[in-house]
Amino acid sequence: MIDTETAFARICKTSPKTMQLLALLNPEGQETRIIGGAVRNALLGQPIHDIDVATTLLPETTIKLAQEAGLKSVPTGISHGTVTIIIEGNPFEVTTLRQDVETNGRHAKVEFTRNFQIDALRRDFTVNALSMDMTGAIYDYTDGLTDLDKQIIRFIGDPLLRIQEDYLRILRFFRFSASYGKGKLDKSGLEACLSQRKNIPALSRERIGHEMRKWLTAKYVYETIEAISSTGFLHDVLGVAVNHNSLKALINVETEAEIEPTFIRHLAALSLVETGTCGAAETLRQNLKLSNHEHTQLESFQTHSQKYRLDSEISESKFKQIIYTIGYPAFMNWLLVNAAEKPDLIRMGTMLYKSWIVPKNPFSGEYFIKIGLKPGPELGSILRQAERAWMDQDFTTDPTQLKAITAKILG
Repeated sequence: MIDTETAFARICKTSPKTMQLLALLNPEGQETRIIGGAVRNALLGQPIHDIDVATTLLPETTIKLAQEAGLKSVPTGISHGTVTIIIEGNPFEVTTLRQDVETNGRHAKVEFTRNFQIDALRRDFTVNALSMDMTGAIYDYTDGLTDLDKQIIRFIGDPLLRIQEDYLRILRFFRFSASYGKGKLDKSGLEACLSQRKNIPALSRERIGHEMRKWLTAKYVYETIEAISSTGFLHDVLGVAVNHNSLKALINVETEAEIEPTFIRHLAALSLVETGTCGAAETLRQNLKLSNHEHTQLESFQTHSQKYRLDSEISESKFKQIIYTIGYPAFMNWLLVNAAEKPDLIRMGTMLYKSWIVPKNPFSGEYFIKIGLKPGPELGSILRQAERAWMDQDFTTDPTQLKAITAKILG
C-alpha cells in the first residue's frame, strides 16, 4: 500500500539538503517540485537514489540563484533545460518544465513551459509522472497513484505514440514492470512494445546495455521474461539464443540462499547455458556494449561451463580442484549458473566455500632445484606433473605422500 503521508519525510531523510534546494528554487512567482523516481520510491517505501526536481525557472535563472547562494552549478544538459546543483557534495538535477515539439524515436526537440501538467504528460509511465511540492503535496495528472497501488506499469496516453517518441521506452517498459509491477505486463503496453521492437537497433548499444543491466537484476525479471518467452523478443535484443528455464532455476537458488543477483550471472544463465553458442560472449559484448571486465567475466562463464561439466557423480575432490584452478568467485558463479537445478551440488559447493581454505602448492621451482634439478623447460614440465599429482591426492599435506609424488615424477 502506498504511503503519501511520510513520503516527503523519506526524501528529506535520504538527502537532508532537499529543503534547502526547494527553498532556493521557489522564489515568488516560481515553483519547483520533486519529480519522478524519488517521488515514486518514497511513496513505495523503497530506497531513494537520485533526487530530481522540475521547475518553472529557466536554466539561466537556476544558475544565477545557485551562484548567489554560493552553490556550484553544472550545465549538464543545458539545451534540454537541465542544470545540476551541488550542495555540500549532494547533486540535484534541476530541469525546466518542457514539452516535446519534435521527436524521432531517439532524441526530442523541446520547448520550455510553465505548466506542470504538460510536462507530466510528456513522460513515459504514469508512475514516473508524479510530482511533490515543498509542503509534501502530491500532484498526479495521469492516475499514477492508482497504478502504483495496483503495481502496474502503464504508458501515459497512447503506448504506441509514447514509444515512437523514444524507442528506449520498449526496454524501460519491461524493466519497470520487473521492478515495480511484480512482473505483470499491461496488455496494451506489451502489444505496442512488441509491435515496435524492430526499432530497437536504432538505439545506441550503450542505452540498450544500460537498460538490460537494470532489467536483468530486477526482482521480478523472470516473470516479465516468461511472459514474452514465445515471442523471440530477447533473442532479437541480445542476438543470441536464450534459455528461460536456466534463468528461472538460478533465480530460485539465489532467492532461497539470499544471494544478491548480478547482471553478468543472470546474463550467463539466460544466454550461455546449454545454448551451444561458443561466440555468445563476443556477440553480447558488441550488442550490449559490455565493459572489458564484464566481457572477461562472461567469457569465463563460457569457458568454465564448457570445460567443467556437472553430473550427479561429481565429487567433493573434483570441486576442490575446480576451486583451486579458477578461484572461489568464479567457482561460485559457475556453480550457481550450471547447478541451479541440482540442489545437492549447490549445497556441497556452498559448504566448501564456507569451510575449505585453498592450500598453497608445496611444489615450487625452488623445491626441485634444491634437490638437484636445473632451471629450464624440463623443470616446468615436472612442476606441472607434481601439481597435478598433488591435486589428485586431494591436496595432501602429508610429508610422506609429498615425497612419494616427488619420487614417482623423478623416476
